[in-house]
Amino acid sequence: MLRRSFSTGLCILLAAGLSLGGCPEEFRIDIDVDDDDDGGFVLNLAGLAAAIGLIQIEDPREVVLPPAIVNQGDTIIINNNVTVIVNAQQDIIVEDVPDRLIVGFENLTEFDVYLKYFADGELQGIFIFSGETLLLEYPCLDEIELLSEDDIDPFTGEFVQGFDLFSVYERTIDFDCGEAFIITIDELDIIAATQSIELLIRP
Repeated sequence: MLRRSFSTGLCILLAAGLSLGGCPEEFRIDIDVDDDDDGGFVLNLAGLAAAIGLIQIEDPREVVLPPAIVNQGDTIIINNNVTVIVNAQQDIIVEDVPDRLIVGFENLTEFDVYLKYFADGELQGIFIFSGETLLLEYPCLDEIELLSEDDIDPFTGEFVQGFDLFSVYERTIDFDCGEAFIITIDELDIIAATQSIELLIRP
C-alpha cells in the first residue's frame, strides 16, 4: 500500500452570517448554558449544508460492495448505535445533539472510497461514493483513528490504489460533543482537511 498522511486542522464554523431565517419551532431547543443564561438554540442546518455539499443518501450497510473489496475480506462495519444521516432536517434530533457527534466523510476524489477507521477503538468500515459526503451520527466519541483507504473505479468497480492512513483526531482538540466533524478526502492535495461545525446556534 502507498502511504497517505492526513494533516489535522481545526476550523470552528461560527454562527455569524449563517442565518436560518425563521427556523420552524420544531428545530428550537432550550439548553441550560449556565445559571444566568437559558437561551433558545436552533439547528445549524445552513452551516452544515455549506460545509458538506451532497449528502450520500444510500446507507453503506445496503451497498453491494465491489468484488475488489469483498475479495480482500473487507465488509461494511458500522456500530449498531450509529445513525446514517440522509436528511439532516429530519434525522438530527435537536434534543440529542449535545450528546452526539456527527462524523462526515467527504469524498472529493474521482473514485468511490472504502475507508477503515477506529471509533473509540471499534473497527469501522464504510463506503463513500465519489463526490458525496457520508454523515454518521455517533454517541459522542473520544477518538477517531483513520486506518486505510481503498480507491475503486466507480464505473468498473476495479481496485485503483490503496493507502495506509496515519491520523488520529481527539475530542476537545479536534472536535467536541454537539458538533459535526467533517473529514475531507481530496486527491488533488492528497491531504485531507478537517472542519468542526457547531450544530446548535442562537437564532
